[in-house]
Amino acid sequence: MNQPISKASQFVEGSENYTAQGNESKVVQGDNNHVDNSTTTEQDIKIIGRQEVVQNISAFVERAQTAIEEARDRHAFEAEHLARGVTAFAERLKSIAIANVNKDVCSPYKGLLSYNLNDAELFFGRKRAISEMLQCLQRGRLTVLQAESGSGKSSLLQAGIAPRLIAAGHLPVNLRSYNTPPSLKIKQAFLPNLALTPNLAESSLREFLHQVTGVLGQSATLYLLLDQFEEFFTLLKEESDRITFINDLADCLEDDSLNVRWVLALRSEFFGNLANFRPRIKNPFDNDYRLNRLTLAEAEAVIVEPAIQQGVSFELSLVDQLLADLKGQDNEITPPQIQLVCSSLYQVFIEQQAVNPHVSLSITQQMYEEEGRAEGILRGHLNQVLERTLPTKHERELARQLLIALVSSERHRIRRTRSNLAAMLANYIITVDSLDNLLAQLVESRLINVEKDKETDEASYELAHDYLLDEIDIDPEVQAQKAAQELLNQEVEAFKRFSTLLNEDKYNIINSQREFLTLDETAEDLLCQSQNFWERETREKEAQRQRELEQAQELAEAQRKQADIQTRNAKQLRRFTFGLGGTLLLALAGMGSALVARDKANQNLAEMTKLISEVSEVVQGEKSEEIIGFAPIQKELFELFLPYHDYIIQNNQSSNFWQSAEAHYRIGSSSEKIGDSIGAQKQLRLAFEKAKAATEKFSASGTGTVPPKLLQLLNEIALSYAWNRMNYGYLDEAESILSTANSFVNSYTGEQSPELIRSIAGLENGLSRLYKEKNDDEKSLKHQRLSVEFARKAVSLDKDDVRFKGTLAVYVKNLSLTPESLMPTEEADRYQKESCEIVKVDRSGNFTAAFVNTIVNCAYDESLQGTPDENIAKLLDVRGDLNFFVRMEPSNVEFKLLRAYITSRLINIEKFQRGDKEAANRYFNMVLTDWLDVVGNGNTLPVNVSTLKTVYTNIRDHLISYDSAVEKKNIFGKIIAAIGKSNDVFSDSPEIALIAADSVYHKLEGFKKESNPQENLANVNEVISRFSKTNILKDTSTYDERYAWVCGAYATRLKINYESENIEDVLEDFKTINDICLPIFEKHSFDFYLHDNILGAYYHTGKLLFEKDRFEKAKPILEYTSRWGKKEGSKLLARMYQEGLGVQVDNSRAEALETLASKQSMKRFTIPIKDSGMEFPFHVFVYQKPLDYPYKGIDDQVEWLKQARGITIPVDVADSFRKLHKIAVENNVSFPDLAAYAVGNKNKKEETTKD
Repeated sequence: MNQPISKASQFVEGSENYTAQGNESKVVQGDNNHVDNSTTTEQDIKIIGRQEVVQNISAFVERAQTAIEEARDRHAFEAEHLARGVTAFAERLKSIAIANVNKDVCSPYKGLLSYNLNDAELFFGRKRAISEMLQCLQRGRLTVLQAESGSGKSSLLQAGIAPRLIAAGHLPVNLRSYNTPPSLKIKQAFLPNLALTPNLAESSLREFLHQVTGVLGQSATLYLLLDQFEEFFTLLKEESDRITFINDLADCLEDDSLNVRWVLALRSEFFGNLANFRPRIKNPFDNDYRLNRLTLAEAEAVIVEPAIQQGVSFELSLVDQLLADLKGQDNEITPPQIQLVCSSLYQVFIEQQAVNPHVSLSITQQMYEEEGRAEGILRGHLNQVLERTLPTKHERELARQLLIALVSSERHRIRRTRSNLAAMLANYIITVDSLDNLLAQLVESRLINVEKDKETDEASYELAHDYLLDEIDIDPEVQAQKAAQELLNQEVEAFKRFSTLLNEDKYNIINSQREFLTLDETAEDLLCQSQNFWERETREKEAQRQRELEQAQELAEAQRKQADIQTRNAKQLRRFTFGLGGTLLLALAGMGSALVARDKANQNLAEMTKLISEVSEVVQGEKSEEIIGFAPIQKELFELFLPYHDYIIQNNQSSNFWQSAEAHYRIGSSSEKIGDSIGAQKQLRLAFEKAKAATEKFSASGTGTVPPKLLQLLNEIALSYAWNRMNYGYLDEAESILSTANSFVNSYTGEQSPELIRSIAGLENGLSRLYKEKNDDEKSLKHQRLSVEFARKAVSLDKDDVRFKGTLAVYVKNLSLTPESLMPTEEADRYQKESCEIVKVDRSGNFTAAFVNTIVNCAYDESLQGTPDENIAKLLDVRGDLNFFVRMEPSNVEFKLLRAYITSRLINIEKFQRGDKEAANRYFNMVLTDWLDVVGNGNTLPVNVSTLKTVYTNIRDHLISYDSAVEKKNIFGKIIAAIGKSNDVFSDSPEIALIAADSVYHKLEGFKKESNPQENLANVNEVISRFSKTNILKDTSTYDERYAWVCGAYATRLKINYESENIEDVLEDFKTINDICLPIFEKHSFDFYLHDNILGAYYHTGKLLFEKDRFEKAKPILEYTSRWGKKEGSKLLARMYQEGLGVQVDNSRAEALETLASKQSMKRFTIPIKDSGMEFPFHVFVYQKPLDYPYKGIDDQVEWLKQARGITIPVDVADSFRKLHKIAVENNVSFPDLAAYAVGNKNKKEETTKD
């Protein structure tokens, strides 16, 4: 039988020259006073024998043993104990190194597991990364290793870097702190039981590490490799613990006598969080290494070499096919995918060999095809493994529940002990053996990994890789249970430390999931004490409420009579409001008597049910929801009788048991209108959960039929809740909400209820916005057409109800906003006109809330076409209506926002068409007042958050042209203060974050000359911090003019640091601009403004390097600026060649550069453009472009206007500049000078003609 051949003798790839004479390492010298400047190249990475590694670990053990003897002689108990701890750690490391590297002979591939020290013989494809990472370790005491999830950070550290450090005589300590403070975790690595050494336990980390390095000896450096360091930000909840570690780390880095080096390995999306280490650590980004995905050459080694270690080969054609199938657009391959595919193919090979021992030792193309190629292997990897390893459906379900238990509520991997899992899965797994067997099978299948928990000394488990998170479906209810459990665990710790009880919100969240939670004695005690406290509070509130109800009962009859009289004479709103007061108070009085008379519970409960139904019909009806001015009253009334809803439903006396969901929904909707966004979110969540539960109950009943009224309610709630989630930026959550509601709809689209059909139209409108946010315009258009189709049907079923026409108007208007690439302009215009016609015809003196938005938008659009006087009249007419609405509902932020929106249009008409600056400023102050009032104290996230951004943009654009610099600065300060609070409260809302970043950015740009460098630096750091909270750079495949803003912030900070000659900070921002901004420009190379920021950053960096005599680094940077027409860059290069600065003297090259510089300049020209029906002056810039740049003349800025603003420059203007550019190139003259000459002559001719 031809067994695969093991080559265990080749242990680790490494440098045979790592140990130089004097036992000094070429990685980092044992001498702490300096770092060896020698470098390790990729070619140096060779094989290190296993014996060499084991011998060096044994040397650590011997040194530690010597330290034990010395400590014993000094009667130094704690020093002896620490030396024993170092010995134990080295022995553990040694046991890993000598372990059988290939326990599973059938699998030379790791699947989703990380490579460890004993897997180093299988670790291929990372020679370059190892070489470059070692160079980073040489450069400084702190190295940051960053990469995307799945790029192989852990494997690089454990199987690539650690063996080489050991071979060079150093001790690597690989740690992952989870939710333990890192300083404590480091101490526990050597002293698991710190209680035995109280002085060491209390000592600073710097002092502790001094003692550890004393045990290791002078020639050995201690490397602390902190893996998965993003958990420092996500799992370490106490701010004080984070601050303590930052200070500890800074102390260690500042101590030149401490022979310790650090690596922080974290996912790239958390890389920016290291800015929080400032100012304690001046520049945490100074020495970072980014680990990219595998290149094709690296991937080939990963495929081929492990199999060779077993004496197996791949067909050459198969290797090429694998690379072609797995590579992404950037020709890189994700390590987990390559591991999964190769593992699967190797398993097929082993199975075939077991059947036929004489099969060729080769993995073939045929095997690959039979497995469904890469796509088939990767599709549903988790399900495939479970199907293969667990024979019964029951076992597979148990496995899924166990895997779900290893995912946090925020969808991160979380490590749990065996006993913790046993408690969580008690309802699923009956016996101890069944749990242990399942865990063993999942470990064997490489879906989870296991290690000993240091605190409990029992096995703990974790998902093998983040890759699995996307394959584990978690029900939203389970997600809520997880969140409650994690909140409880956090609060239990606080209870232990400070005896703090749960506040009401936290208690309700936890108590709502109590039956699903794992509770120990302390948790039970916390819940019990909290419950007693809040029950006392509730009883006192209820007693007060009963007293108020009794008083109200005496007045009820009189108020009812008064309301009847006023009803006959008042308008709809006043008539409705006072009539409601009498009805409601009578109902509530009845409720009070019903609750008091407990001995007649059944009878009274029936009376309560009848009364509450009657009140709900009046207060919660859709028509009352539409009445302007009713929202604040409605919210108060709902909150008053909500507990009675719940009481009735719990006692099962009402078939309409979704009334409570409806009450929560109406409170949520009203809360949004009056600016209580946080309260709205909570109420909408509760409403959705209750409506969903009610719908599922009916759906699962014998008939399987859901009442149309309930389905309508679920749809309306889902739309509002999903809209709220989209405003927060949680698109996946919004999609889940809408999909849940949509899953019940298919069987009911033929219903004849106009209310239900309108609610289905609402779902489609929500889905349209969702896919628009996800940049899927085709799907968005599909759902928007469906929304209009259903809205039309609702109108056809009830032509007299203005609400249905209002909905149709809104959705038709949305349809008119479809991108030109998907809908001809004529069709879009037709929809826009239809929308406006609907609201014109059916306005009839009484507005409903559904009409207001469309009326405002139509007035805005119409004001783009008439004369200034006509347009102002239209806008003031609508503004008058909005003034009335605001008087009716003073707290309604949506009406105030619409008033600000319509008034901002008046600013532009007065400013640009009438030239009345005073009138424009008057309207500006009105807009600013409304906008600041909407933002308020930071607790408001408007439903139409995009309108909030649009109004802000109009405010900003007008403010930039303000005459008074003092007043301008003051207003920007007010905006920044207001939106900053909102950004802190709604930190995940991309639109709010964008406004916050933009406001600070424009304040910085406008006033940096008047401010000192420290103030400017603080401002630009705030800009960058705010921008980091947006999702602007999440997907750069679609153009966004805001890319220039983000990169402009980095370029501004670079310039500030350039002026202060902070070269390291300059280089840090230059690296960011190179890594982030330059690739964006390469995708969207028409963005002149983005590239202007990049070019400025290049020039300031190159000039500073030149001034610091770092000519070799300056040269390629200055060459880039010269190529792009930067005269100053060309001149500096000419000097380098004239004077031999970093290059050989070359006078001809210097002369050519001087000639080039004489042609280079940038000149600004003003051309007229039309936007929104008005003509504006627009500046274009002419500069010397590279010959291979595809945009000639001013074509780059022409394209920018089209992409960013949807504006077209007159064709003849663009053609003129294009012709001038062609002439300049053909005659080898300066394009900017030629353009200036040509335009100057043209103007002279025009002046002559006028004379």
